[in-house]
Amino acid sequence: MAPFASAQEAAEGSGRTRVAADVDRQAKHLFDKALELMEYKQYERGIAMLNTVVRDNAGTTLAHMAHLEMGKHFLGQNKHKEALGHFLLVTRVLTPVPGEKQTESEEALYHEALFQAGLSNYQSGQYAACFPLFRRLTEVAGRTKWANMAYFYIGMSHYNLKNWNKAIDSLSLVGTEVEEAGASQSDELGRIEIGQRFYSKIEDADVPIMRKLGVPVTAEVQVSSGDTETITGVPVPGKKHEMLASAPTALGDPKPNDGVLQMIGGDTLTVTYIDDSTLEGEKGVKRTGKVRAVS
Repeated sequence: MAPFASAQEAAEGSGRTRVAADVDRQAKHLFDKALELMEYKQYERGIAMLNTVVRDNAGTTLAHMAHLEMGKHFLGQNKHKEALGHFLLVTRVLTPVPGEKQTESEEALYHEALFQAGLSNYQSGQYAACFPLFRRLTEVAGRTKWANMAYFYIGMSHYNLKNWNKAIDSLSLVGTEVEEAGASQSDELGRIEIGQRFYSKIEDADVPIMRKLGVPVTAEVQVSSGDTETITGVPVPGKKHEMLASAPTALGDPKPNDGVLQMIGGDTLTVTYIDDSTLEGEKGVKRTGKVRAVS
């Protein structure tokens, strides 16, 4: 009887595995369908599906992803309180436990949830509430795009609160996403993840004069798949020769001059700034940098 019992248990175990796999596939299909509906602006149906994913798959990576998607939707609708609730829930559930290592997916979701929660507070004008979230992000995600963006928003929060010295300190930590052209080979280019905001520093001795004259400091970004956008710099407190320009990014077909950098994975973004007058007396000198899009 023992061999029969073992075979029966194995069959039951295999059956349970198949059922679990089917459930996972069904849940992922529902999640993907929800995102498709949201893309076509069928928000009510999409949100309902995401809530179903959360309800039926509580505590799973897919449920955390659904919370993030709902949060980002509400953030895009300027419903900051609703957005913050979803992001904070993910940060609480995925807070690292001492002695336990997070999976790569858990770590990625935790980092994004921290950033989005901080951004929700920033966009609603709750600048002081941003700090613990963004600072935590710089601790757990050092040397990543998340830390880079966190320092930017910490600096801008201090700027809005008129804490000038603290603003200067934080903004000085913002690293450019663009590397000098020719300084590295293609596989060593800086990277920008599709869907995250793209940042570029512009440094020019003429910036103080341009600002005084009210002349915008702009650069052109060209995406290898066809999109092109003009980005305008904003002042960096304490850095009189620097401006910081940025633009949102999205996965999609080129739509030139719509304010969003549309791209696909593997695209190369080329940033070009025209220096009208260099210290050497040259005119119209092009300064370029490149970065690769990853999905």
